[in-house]
Amino acid sequence: VRFTLADLAPGTYPYRVAVLYQGEVLQQQKRAGTLRWLSETEMQTVAEKRKQIEALALEDGFLIANLMDDEGLKVAAMDIFREFMAENPEANEIRPFLIKVLSDLHLDQARQRESVRYHRLKNGSK
Repeated sequence: VRFTLADLAPGTYPYRVAVLYQGEVLQQQKRAGTLRWLSETEMQTVAEKRKQIEALALEDGFLIANLMDDEGLKVAAMDIFREFMAENPEANEIRPFLIKVLSDLHLDQARQRESVRYHRLKNGSK
């Protein structure tokens, strides 16, 4: 599930995901996650680093995803890694980086699927 947040002040915020049905909490995350909202300066810094990578590596999705991961922008890293893997399915050696980001995001089912896919392709089966 994805949704857009209203503008927040730059900083780090705790959050917890809950599944509701008719206003009643059916299930809730055991521990709070952390949401990081970047300042304009931080966003510009990341954008400048991305432009440098794009200038050197012709928009290399792997390098850009690594930048996002290094900057703590895990969802952006996941999206870019997934796009990269869709465009380069033979690049199985990159899949562990996607698996790491999925693990960081606690997306256990997605991490498990990618792990199985990685090992199948590594061992030569599809």
